[in-house]
Amino acid sequence: MSNAYARVFVPETPNSPLTSSSYLRLGAYSVGEEEIVTNLTTTSENNSTKHESDHAGILAFTKKDFQVTAEGAALMKIGRGHTTEVRDGDAKYMVSKGTYEISAQNDVSISAGVDGTTGNISMTALHYKQTAKGDLSEVTHGNSKRFTLGSATEICIGAKTTCVTGTNVTAAVGPSVAAFLGVETSVRIGYNLSISCGGSSSIRFIFANTLTVGNEFKKVTGNMTRVIGGYNVQVADSDVRYVKKTYLKVVDDADVKKVKLDGTWCETRVQVADAQVQMGELSSDQHQVVDRVCEVESATGEYNTQNWRTLLFL
Repeated sequence: MSNAYARVFVPETPNSPLTSSSYLRLGAYSVGEEEIVTNLTTTSENNSTKHESDHAGILAFTKKDFQVTAEGAALMKIGRGHTTEVRDGDAKYMVSKGTYEISAQNDVSISAGVDGTTGNISMTALHYKQTAKGDLSEVTHGNSKRFTLGSATEICIGAKTTCVTGTNVTAAVGPSVAAFLGVETSVRIGYNLSISCGGSSSIRFIFANTLTVGNEFKKVTGNMTRVIGGYNVQVADSDVRYVKKTYLKVVDDADVKKVKLDGTWCETRVQVADAQVQMGELSSDQHQVVDRVCEVESATGEYNTQNWRTLLFL
């Protein structure tokens, strides 16, 4: 028997069409249902072809509200895809007491907006956990803001690359400790400003390389201590030091200096040497006029003090 069906039809008026009535049909697709069927088509990643419905089975239509109330549990099993479309209005799913769970064998896709327009997605939870067992990609076409009211921990096991093309401002109010167990590469094309109102600690093992192409300015308003366990090699075109108070240099071994011009301008000079050795193959002093005027000149075995009011070499 072809096109067999059973229909329950409740029109608003005796002559109302199907689209202005409440309609329930069990069986095959019947004549007159062209304007009320949904042309349902579902897809599946497991099947290369789409499933197009022939509208046989159960068809329910009403121009008014559609309500289902079940005091017990409800179970719905669908064999070849499920589509729910809300054309005008909002969709809401509430679980008053229980857990709402979504699981899929393949992918889960959530998008806000249709036909090229975008919408907003808001997620609020007491504890939010995100786990990606593969690659994780985040793309933001706008401003990004993250605010944490507590401690934040970030662990990177492997290589990490950070690229900032604009201004980078970092403010740390308190101690700052950075430890990297892998490789970190940071490339900044723009200006980088780092402000620490508390303390900052940096510990590097093995080696550290720093290359500055341009000028570098460093100002320390307090004390600065540098302890170097190996060689300290410094190469510069010019080295200018200005010390307001005391400059002290202590060398436990040899102090070797090679210069073209050695000049010292001082008000008071004190030199104490346990042993002074001068060795040279050739020493020649030529003076046309030597004028030395000394008011006090004394020499002892341990110390030698020389004071001149006037010293003239020509």
